[in-house]
Amino acid sequence: MNYLFAVFFGSSDDQGLQRFASVTQALEGTKSFENVVFTYCPSEALMSKFHVQSGSVVLFADFDEGRFDLPAGFSEAALCVFLETYSWPLVTRLTALTPQARQLRKLPCLYVFMDSAGEAAADSHKCSSRWEDAQLARALLEKTLQVIGARFRGVLQVVLVDSVDDPAGVQLAQDLGVSASELPMACVVEMAAPFNQYRSAGLSSASGLMAFVEAWASGWLEPFSPPFSS
Repeated sequence: MNYLFAVFFGSSDDQGLQRFASVTQALEGTKSFENVVFTYCPSEALMSKFHVQSGSVVLFADFDEGRFDLPAGFSEAALCVFLETYSWPLVTRLTALTPQARQLRKLPCLYVFMDSAGEAAADSHKCSSRWEDAQLARALLEKTLQVIGARFRGVLQVVLVDSVDDPAGVQLAQDLGVSASELPMACVVEMAAPFNQYRSAGLSSASGLMAFVEAWASGWLEPFSPPFSS
């Protein structure tokens, strides 16, 4: 498990430390934050080294930008939103996202299912234009997922499902009613009742994926039936 470090920088009599302690005591050890270490640093030398303002919180991570800052003067509500938003990468692969975390986070999820069988077939012809096209399409799709993750950060959790053949992929496909014949495809699942699910009509291009997500965010899509069951 890779750990993140949420650090409050400031003096022991800073009111921000009290708010930090109140919030993190409630979160520490929960499934959604089991890989986050909450700690306190009063060292002025380290504040200078990391260019940190006293009274602020810094989240150190091994993904995306690697560091996220919450300025001094934050409220408990702002700290909760900050930790919820930045303690996850822009794009998460299914194997790194536990079922418990999916259920507890409550953010809508964009699941992008890749056609592993089709990619394997293309991979067997590495000198062909088919393989080159598949590699280019995959790279463009993954770049688009990063853009979507950044644009909708804190609103939508982006999850890449490389295969429905492994146990995690099989279970998710069964939960959502997704069959191998429909791949590649994308769907948005709202993780709060009534657990609405919205499906793309295939996944023909990166621009089509972006248009699908924008349509969902604008409220233009009708839920797919049957809805997701938690």
